[in-house]
Amino acid sequence: RRVEYAWTDSATELIKALKDLGIPHGKATPGRHTANAICERTVRKVVEGARTSLEHAGLAACFWPWAVRYWCFMDNTEVRTDGHSAWSKRFAGKHFEGPRLPFGCRVEYLPRPEEVKALPKFEPRAQVGIVVGYYLQPGGLWKGEFMVIPLEWFRDYDFSRPYSSRDIRV
Repeated sequence: RRVEYAWTDSATELIKALKDLGIPHGKATPGRHTANAICERTVRKVVEGARTSLEHAGLAACFWPWAVRYWCFMDNTEVRTDGHSAWSKRFAGKHFEGPRLPFGCRVEYLPRPEEVKALPKFEPRAQVGIVVGYYLQPGGLWKGEFMVIPLEWFRDYDFSRPYSSRDIRV
């Protein structure tokens, strides 16, 4: 299906993209939520889902970028009452078959090969961390990899002060 008309918030990059694609452009009315109710409801659903994920994991709000991505992935793999999910529609009817790990759950994982080589010979190879998402390949393919933050990164983490997501590097 071809897009016949699009409304935006007048962001220059969107206006240019629509012009390049030859799609007529309309401007959304600022401050008028009825004009974009579907978008507003979707954003609300994502924010509420991410906030719930953060709360259940006991993580600070600075982890919101990972919580949003995680929640969207989980929502897209959820099988609906019609027996389908966004994932199954994208991948020819196949449902997501990977484990559905909770956001922020504790896991033991093998670090990158260069990190393993740096460990002393008889040091255990597995490290402890928390899951903050599923690592997807281009096209949305999942090859069994998770995004994990090592627990040792929290050693000097002061939970009493507010953090920005820029303070955490994955």
